[in-house]
Amino acid sequence: MCYYIFNMKVKTVDLSETLRKYSSEWIALEPNTMKVVAVGKLPKNALDKARNKGINHPVRPVIQIDFDSPNEGFGYFVLVDSGADYCIFHATVGEQLGLDIKKGKELTFYGTSGEPQKAYFHKISFKIGGNSHECDVGFSYDMEKLAYGILGQYGFFNKWVVRLEYHKENIEIKEIVKH
Repeated sequence: MCYYIFNMKVKTVDLSETLRKYSSEWIALEPNTMKVVAVGKLPKNALDKARNKGINHPVRPVIQIDFDSPNEGFGYFVLVDSGADYCIFHATVGEQLGLDIKKGKELTFYGTSGEPQKAYFHKISFKIGGNSHECDVGFSYDMEKLAYGILGQYGFFNKWVVRLEYHKENIEIKEIVKH
């Protein structure tokens, strides 16, 4: 599995072309321009190089997932968030997959803003580290200002073993094998 370091804050950006160049390395991105500022074989190398350039933002457990779509496959960045109940993605991602977003099962949820937000749930498939994964995902028009989607308890943590080692700047994800 390939892991990445991201410092994304405000907008959704398609980095699939950029990431193809670094498929076996860790990268650090400048949070405003989303340009690669450091590359390393280990997360520490990329972080040290980024910090030497003045990029001091914390590492976030963000991974890329991949979709096959009617038009063309694409990658999408998601935050591995153990505090989130559900998997919630940008509505534009669902539209790109050809979904009629508002025909999904509606749910009102509350994020860190404390404001009510709506998501429409659809069963979809995507790949995590090349492994196929299927789950119900809520697509929300209310999160368009966020940089990435969210993988939460239902649909992700109940199907994968996740090991976060923040002090080592490492995340390990393994599918739960049912016997």
